[in-house]
Amino acid sequence: MNRLPPRAMDRAGYIINQALTDPVPFGKKGSVECGCGWIAAYNLRRWQGDDAEPEQVARVLHRLSPLSGVMGVNVIALWIYLLVLGMRPLLLPVTRKTLRRGEAGIIMYKVRRGGHYVAYVPDGEGAYCFLNGVYGREDDRASMGEYVKRQSRWPLALVLTVRRRPPRVRKEKAGT
Repeated sequence: MNRLPPRAMDRAGYIINQALTDPVPFGKKGSVECGCGWIAAYNLRRWQGDDAEPEQVARVLHRLSPLSGVMGVNVIALWIYLLVLGMRPLLLPVTRKTLRRGEAGIIMYKVRRGGHYVAYVPDGEGAYCFLNGVYGREDDRASMGEYVKRQSRWPLALVLTVRRRPPRVRKEKAGT
């Protein structure tokens, strides 16, 4: 039931343009203004191989987040959501040690009008691909330090870092 326009997503199905997420309701202000948290969670689930729909992720995170209609998703709600999904998230400040702990995650940092959440996934070349950091930018690749320096108004950022879950093994019924 994905109602997002194709230009809101990249070739791999990650949401990269929050400005085009109006069709997915989120709180009083809508996804365009307050949707970065659910978008980051959706993108992380996509990286995990989950078949979640954007609307479903937004709906669940809206229910989990106090004041989500006004201020977006809070970090505790994101942590709980990822924990329930089995991703074993760890909330840490951005450091070299942090980046060795997980493969992917959600980075939270300060922007002009508040905070912003962006999912990051490994790019296979020692850096990360940041999803929805710059609206519509498909290949936003950088090291974590470079990204924070370029995007954040403060030199500090936090990450919810996760590891890829092992694939689920289907059990075959005997005699079939």
